[in-house]
Amino acid sequence: MYQQAHKISRVLWIALLALAVIAPVVFVSSAAAKRTAAPLAEEPQGQLPTTFDVRGPDGVPRGTLLRAPTAAQLKALNSLQGVIGASLRVRYNGLTATPSHIYSLTGYLSAPASDPPDVIARNFLSRWKGIFRFSQDDVDGLRLKSRAFVPDLGATILVFEQQAGELPVYHGEVMVNVNRAGQIIDVG
Repeated sequence: MYQQAHKISRVLWIALLALAVIAPVVFVSSAAAKRTAAPLAEEPQGQLPTTFDVRGPDGVPRGTLLRAPTAAQLKALNSLQGVIGASLRVRYNGLTATPSHIYSLTGYLSAPASDPPDVIARNFLSRWKGIFRFSQDDVDGLRLKSRAFVPDLGATILVFEQQAGELPVYHGEVMVNVNRAGQIIDVG
C-alpha cells in the first residue's frame, strides 16, 4: 500500500512539474500573439491604387506589329552597329517599341574598358540612351538592383531598375552583361 501511494505521489509531482514548465510557455506565447496581432488589425486600410493592365490577354506583345521603333531609335541602332562593326540582333517590346534584347552573334556591343562593370554599363546606356528612348535623367535614375559575377564565363550580370520617384517601375529593368575584358555582351 505504501509503495502504491508513493508511486501516485511521484506521478503527481512529475505532472505538476511538467505543467509548471509548459503553462508559462503556452500562456506567454498566446498573449504575445494577441499583443502583436492587435496593432495590425487597428491600422487603417489605405486606398489601393487603380491599375490598368495594358499587356493584353497574352502578355506583352512581341515584335513591332503594335508599335514601331522611332526614326531616332533606328538611327541610334545603325550608329551602334557602325561603331562595333558587327550586325545587331534586336528583339522589341511590342508595347513600347523599345529593345527587349540587343546582341550580336559576331561581336560585342562595346570596346574593352578597364572601368568597373557597373560604370561600363551606365556609360553604354548613357551613350546609347536614344535606342531605349531614355532621357539622361532616366539613365541617371537607374538603380543597380542586382550584380552577379559568373566565374566560369568571366561575366558580370547587372540588373538596373527604373524608378518613378522612389517606386520601382513594374518590369522596368535593364540587364547588361559585361565580360572580364570590360565589353558589353548584350543588353536586355
